[in-house]
Parts: sequence; C-alpha cells; structure tokens
Amino acid sequence: MSGPGKLAPKLCDDFLNFDPNKTLPTARLLVDHSPPLGEGQYLSYKIGSCRHEYTTKHTQSILPALDSRPDATSKYKLAVVCKKCRLHAVVATDYAISTDPCLNSGNPQHHFRNLPDEGGSSATQIAYAWQCSASQCQAQLQITYRTPRLTDGDRDLLTNTERLKRRFDAVVEHNPSRDGLRQATPMEALSRLRKYIHDSLNPTHNRRAFPADNKRFMETFGVHGKECLPLLQRLGFKYDEAEPGFEWSLPNPEVINNRLTVDVNDERELLEDVEFELAALMFKIAIDTGAMNPSASEGWSDAKHDLERTLAAQGYQRHAPLRRVAPPNDLLPYFASLGALPDFADTLIEFAFDRQSECDPERKSYYFECLQEIAKNRGSEQLQTRVAMLHSENMVSRRDVSAAFRHLDIPSRLPHEKPITNEYILDCFQARQANSSAAVAEGNRDALYKIGISRQSQPLISA
Repeated sequence: MSGPGKLAPKLCDDFLNFDPNKTLPTARLLVDHSPPLGEGQYLSYKIGSCRHEYTTKHTQSILPALDSRPDATSKYKLAVVCKKCRLHAVVATDYAISTDPCLNSGNPQHHFRNLPDEGGSSATQIAYAWQCSASQCQAQLQITYRTPRLTDGDRDLLTNTERLKRRFDAVVEHNPSRDGLRQATPMEALSRLRKYIHDSLNPTHNRRAFPADNKRFMETFGVHGKECLPLLQRLGFKYDEAEPGFEWSLPNPEVINNRLTVDVNDERELLEDVEFELAALMFKIAIDTGAMNPSASEGWSDAKHDLERTLAAQGYQRHAPLRRVAPPNDLLPYFASLGALPDFADTLIEFAFDRQSECDPERKSYYFECLQEIAKNRGSEQLQTRVAMLHSENMVSRRDVSAAFRHLDIPSRLPHEKPITNEYILDCFQARQANSSAAVAEGNRDALYKIGISRQSQPLISA
C-alpha cells in the first residue's frame, strides 16, 4: 500500500472540523488529501458545516488508561455525540497486529493512511478506515458516523407548542374534572421523556410500570400516550390495554458485557443515545428561548482530550516561535500536505516529511518544497540545516522540477491527456541539445538531471 497519510494530531483536528453531512465525495476533509499547492482546492473547514461540540459517551467508551502504552491486546473505543447537530461518532483503534506500537523513539506519532476499501456506508451510518504506516505498529483505526436517533419529526412531535396544546385540550376533554392539569412546555416534554429513559437505563430501578392516565405523562404524550405511541414503542416502551385503567411499562434493556462487540441496534445504546440527544435539544431550547434547563448542571464536557488519548496524539511537541504570530494562510496547504499541523515542533515537521516521502515517493519533490517553505517561514536553523543536507544529497523540489521542464520547453500537459513519458522528455532534451552552445547544453543537462532525480529515472539522470 502506498500513498500519503496524516499524523494523528492532524487527523484529530480534521475529525473535529469534518461534517459528513456537508461534504463532497471527492473533497472530504477527514479522509482525502489536499492536492499540491496550485493544482487544486486546499481542503479546509467547509463553510456551513457544523462547528461540532462533541462530548464523550462514557458508558459506550473504552479509553486507554492514563500514561499506558498499548500492546497487541489493546483495543480502544471512543463514542461521542455532538451537542449542536446530534451526530454520533465512534473512533476505534485496534493494535492486534502490532509488534512495537507507536509512540516510540523512531515514531513519535502515528502516521495514518486511509484504507478506502475498508470503509462502508448505509442509510444511517458511514465508516472510514486507516492504518498506521509504521511497519511494527500498523494500528488499525476506524471512524464511524451515525445519524441522530431522533428524527426531525420526533423533535417536532415533542416540542411543537401547537401539538402540545392539542394534547392538553384532548386530556382536559377526556377528564374535565381532573385538577392540576396544565399544558406542557417543550422543555418539560423533553425533560420528562429523558427522565423515563434515565430510569429505564438504571438496572436497580424496580418501578417500571405506571398508569397510562398519569397526569404529567398525558400532558406530554396525549391521552394514554397514544399520540406518541409509535415513538414510545420504538424506544422500547410497552402499552398494555389489558390492565385495569391501562398501563405503560418502561424499556428494560439488558446490561452490555462487551462494548467493543455490541450490536449497532442494541436497545441499551439506543436509549443512551436518545438520552444524550434529549439533553442536546434541551440546551438548544434554553439558548433559543431562555427557558430554564433542568439538566444544565450536568454540563457538556469536551471530548477533545479523550479523542487525543484514543489516537495517542496528546501532548505532542509544539513549535515555540519567538513571536506569537500565526503562519500565513498561503503556508497552511504546505502543512496539510505533510499531514501536519502548523504548531508542530520542527522535529515533528521533519518526521512528517520523512513519512510522506517514504509512503508517497512520487510526490517527494513536492514534499521537499513544503519543507523548504516551512523552514524559510520559521527561520528555523534545524529545518534549514535539513533542507541543506537534502540539497547536498541531490534532492530537488517541485519548484526546481517545474523550472527544469520550462527550461527544456516541455509542456506541463500534452494534447488528449497523453502522459509525459521519460522517452518524450529525453527526445525533447536531445532535440534541444543539437543546436545549443556549450553553456546552454550544460544548463540543459542540469535540468534533465533534476527531472531524472524527481522521477527516479536512471536513463534521464545518466543522459
């Protein structure tokens, strides 16, 4: 397998900025790579995408122990949900075929390359896969996205004030002499359903049946809950008309023994997801209307640290510039092409260059250009020394190669998309040499040599 990759912190950053609902199949920030600068559009956050606020679903996650190092038995899983769009995601790593997992002295970060044949999609989810390029690590990574459990119709059913008023009117008409009835607010409807689900998930909660004419229940879900019957039954609630006065029972999901192998349709995980989604909707209503949120004290903790731990990307070495100035925008594509972040320390920039060059040798000259530009912008002695050493080893940049093609009057493209072969290049060189002075001929040879180095073609190098 060959091709470019991304260091784990870059993949973390792309994960946080990627919205699978607002992306093009050929420009997926998380999965794809920006083309070389000047050859296409640089991939970045897409305007209109959700600015995710992920929190960890701890009951569904198996995180690495603090300061632990993985071995061949290690498998980790991070389950998150977004507060804004209610998108669910699972980040899973598996070290089953690792003999010396990253991070180690030779590999200070994972370098993940996408496995396009290992992903998949369905109506409700999409999965992407990667593998670490380090030969002794080869950690497997899979990221799966799943649509919200509650549909827009479910949300409208629970929070539309006109529908809540109709339910209230129907309850009053059903039992006009009943005291204490009042119309439920959207916040109350969400909060009450969330309380039922919370009790359902508690294995020690023994009171699992309640009368269908419960006052607060009917205010929320209609007479005997019948207006919301499909939603409630989908969540595992059971309605028994045989009981005197009718009765509802809470869901009773089985306890999950292994979260790594749990079925995607498991009832407990469904209810856990809905509980989080209801909390997210309650936060939104509180922001939009100013209503008091009874779950506000629970907060919505940021999942970023857990994400970094899952990908072993926490605490990476950072660049400490003398002046706190962000890199210019025209430099960002160079970092992205190396699978790096702008705040990477020089050592990590070198490591990123080495991994990209080894895994994607056809673009080595471009990766060298990336290294040159970053070294120039930073004024880094370490990076500038590395660039000088590579020059002394006859490394050429994409810019050098482009100048060499122009020097030999070789077009960047041929008619009808014909490939520019080594034979064609050699023909152009020989035709130009025939009528050249000694000085020009030497320049031609130097240009051909650079092209030969970039193409790893011995005939061009030796001509």
